[in-house]
Amino acid sequence: MLHAYTTWPYSYTDPEAAQAVFTSGTPITLVPLDATNAFQLSWDWLNSFGAVARTKEARFCHDLLALIKNNSASTSMYSLWDPLTAAILADPSLIVEQVTLNLTVALTGDQVGRTVIDDVEGKPVQVVLEADPNFFDVFVSKLNQRPHFPYHD
Repeated sequence: MLHAYTTWPYSYTDPEAAQAVFTSGTPITLVPLDATNAFQLSWDWLNSFGAVARTKEARFCHDLLALIKNNSASTSMYSLWDPLTAAILADPSLIVEQVTLNLTVALTGDQVGRTVIDDVEGKPVQVVLEADPNFFDVFVSKLNQRPHFPYHD
């Protein structure tokens, strides 16, 4: 469900900087927490990821996610917020559904720091509503690819 407002952690710590990004003209794709809820960190997936992690980048991400999982309460759910967002950046075809909304960052009042829908002052932002369930495979595949640096031997 998409609300009339959404949270964006950086806008709480520096709402003016977040608003500057929104008004900069830079294309923005927002992956809200609601879109990440379908991608929970489970031991089954983490173990299968560990079995196929071939590069140091993949092993690092696996170890970091295992550390997070080990340090979270056994009953808590941990969504893959940042990994999903990074995967969408690397492969936008993972976006199944998105909408364009005019958004701004509230700078005053009880909504300060929130990203809000504003059809008058807001700027167009692509908001991801749903991502491809194949995200897990794409994430591991991208991490297992050796980076190519054209200007480096």
